[in-house]
Amino acid sequence: MRHLAIDHGEAHIGVALSDPLGMFAQPLCTIRNDASAIAQLAALLKTHQVAVLVVGVPLELDGCLGPQAKKVERFVKKLEAELQTDTSFADLQLVYWDERLTSVEAEEIVRGSRLKNRKRRALVDRVAAAVILESYLNSSERTA
Repeated sequence: MRHLAIDHGEAHIGVALSDPLGMFAQPLCTIRNDASAIAQLAALLKTHQVAVLVVGVPLELDGCLGPQAKKVERFVKKLEAELQTDTSFADLQLVYWDERLTSVEAEEIVRGSRLKNRKRRALVDRVAAAVILESYLNSSERTA
């Protein structure tokens, strides 16, 4: 069962995908956060036959929903509305996952890459999504 995770940002959405058994996460791509983002995500979900969509939510340090988390929720509501028009997504499970400090962890992972700024930022977005997905895949909540 494949899992796909997203790290929603102002300009880009990092995407990570699990292996077919749902055990390992790897960065997949970065999508520009524009009018076509929802259609691109829907296409990725369908192409990879994803069973679980893990959405990183940037909670405040106290665990509350802040302005960024509310933006993510609005985006996901639009995505859900789009997916409801296609019966192939009827069994898709949506999971919101705490992503606090994943970008910091992703920056640490990418630090030595020697990539130029734009390519490095896109890589950080994908790696952050992979960190979110890896966290979910390793969690006890997943097996509960």
